[in-house]
Amino acid sequence: MPRPYYKAQEEFEMKKIGSQLLLLGALVTPVFAGNVTFITNPGTAVDSVNWSSIGGDGTQFSDGATVNSTLSNQATIGLGTSPSLGGITSVVCDSTASSPCSWGHQTSGYNDGDTLIWVEGLDSNESPVGTGPLTLSLLNGVGGLGAYLQATGAGSYIASLALYNNQTLLGSQSFSSNDNGDPLFVGAVDDTAGDITSAVLSLTSCGTGSITTGCDVNDFTVNTLQIYSASGSTTPEPSTFALGGTLLAFGMALKSRVAKGNK
Repeated sequence: MPRPYYKAQEEFEMKKIGSQLLLLGALVTPVFAGNVTFITNPGTAVDSVNWSSIGGDGTQFSDGATVNSTLSNQATIGLGTSPSLGGITSVVCDSTASSPCSWGHQTSGYNDGDTLIWVEGLDSNESPVGTGPLTLSLLNGVGGLGAYLQATGAGSYIASLALYNNQTLLGSQSFSSNDNGDPLFVGAVDDTAGDITSAVLSLTSCGTGSITTGCDVNDFTVNTLQIYSASGSTTPEPSTFALGGTLLAFGMALKSRVAKGNK
């Protein structure tokens, strides 16, 4: 016995509804965007990436080198300018420079014996060339990070920190050193979601103030990376839930329309 016409029509309309919902559903992409707050003091970290695991003073490292944090979160080093030249480690000297070291004693920010990563390589003429900006990518997203950095050239400088969730920029901020160019802490925390997967550290100017020298903005050092959240959040933003609710309401409305049309 053939099906009544209205039954066949209802099935056809419901298939259309299903197709439309699938299409709209494919357009729904969860958004993980936190509220980024930039900080200038290190605070208390829950994890850290210490560059001493690369090697002692003067150890060369390549673009793409990886270092594990204390809690085994892998950090990948990315170099910007002339990445093939790599970089080197540099140990901070004490006041007597009695042990192998290459970075001068500092009164704050850098402690004696700290191992820094120095984004500087040597060109074919054995001349030093800055290889920054420095990108630090983390295997597992975190809710906050920061580090002390310092320009190689004397004088004050301006640093920049940009945070990303994969390719999405979460926020960026400039930080100004004092006139002496002492080490400067640059950091940020993500208040609502631990979705920071990489950070780009750079200098936008250097060799200014009362001490002026020739300076390369791509030549600087970075101390231990401090991490303020050990794992990322995967909670969708309210906009995602709202869109899901819209899809449900849309589906119910279409179903109601079909039912009314077949009465």
